[in-house]
Amino acid sequence: MNRKSPRYKDWKKRQEEKKLRHRQKRKALKEGRNRTPKQTVDTNSKKRESLPNQDKSFVAPSIFSFQNNASETTTFFNGIIRYIRNRQNFGKMIFIDISSVTELTSDALMYLLAIINNLNHGYRKYHFSGNAPADPIVQKQFEESGFYRYVKKRGQNTLKENKDILQIESGDTCNNRIAKQISDFVCTQANVADRRKCSFLYDMSIELLSNTCKHAYSSAKKSFLLQRWYYFVKRYDRDTLSFVFLDTGEGIPATVQKKFAERIDLLNLRGDKSYVISTFDGDFRTATLQGYRGKGLPKLRSYCTEGKITDFRVITNKADIKILQTGYEAYDMPTSLCGTLYSWKIKLSSLKGEKP
Repeated sequence: MNRKSPRYKDWKKRQEEKKLRHRQKRKALKEGRNRTPKQTVDTNSKKRESLPNQDKSFVAPSIFSFQNNASETTTFFNGIIRYIRNRQNFGKMIFIDISSVTELTSDALMYLLAIINNLNHGYRKYHFSGNAPADPIVQKQFEESGFYRYVKKRGQNTLKENKDILQIESGDTCNNRIAKQISDFVCTQANVADRRKCSFLYDMSIELLSNTCKHAYSSAKKSFLLQRWYYFVKRYDRDTLSFVFLDTGEGIPATVQKKFAERIDLLNLRGDKSYVISTFDGDFRTATLQGYRGKGLPKLRSYCTEGKITDFRVITNKADIKILQTGYEAYDMPTSLCGTLYSWKIKLSSLKGEKP
């Protein structure tokens, strides 16, 4: 073909346009793989009338709390998870609307952070944005929680601190420094000089951190979230400290060793709660089949039966368990939580040997 002919010039032009389209497509795919979520929280806490730059909006329940509204809060997060898992939505903007929240606890904020910043590698092709609670009391809780340590905020990002709060900490290793920090914080709040009085709490923290990072309950299949822990401590009242710990792994019922009859329970007639209770009772449930493993969670239960901790609660998959000094209150939730959420309280007076 003559290079000077009109036919050749048309052919050459089509080839260049084709190469350009291929380069643009490769660039878009590369940017999609390397993109990390850009999270922002609006300083304007009012609901948006329209979302021109957002593809999907999720409105949090007014009681945004696993502890006080487990079913609705779990349903809210499962809606986000289903949307993210749909690969047709890759690359879209997700707007989190918490402006109408009237009651808030740190456990819901922890899980929100886990979804925003902790998606497994195959689900990272999303942008997140959102707003803050309109209620001034709830907004104060929101800001003091440490949420803004992990997300960007439009406008001035002034971190508010409260000496009665140990703000949200997060990691993916068994960090002795965190366990010591929590133990020291409790001793300071209780005005106890003898650090040995809080040694059980240090051991409890190490156990929970270890479960998240390297415990035998690790699942071979990929979780929706990367395995990571979140920890938060707050002075609940004059004599009480409240603790929340989130493990974003698969959850206890999904990862414990099951017997043959349990493995063929396709309809889950036993319920997830039975596996959680069995684990805390010390039944041989470790997935490694090593006899020295699986002792940690029964040890945590012993702290409850001995009265060292109170209001011990575990929410994992469909199981909602309150661990009492003399037994359990156990429920199966209608929706499943991916991960394990622990919460408990400590009486400061008990550390000093006083009556509350």
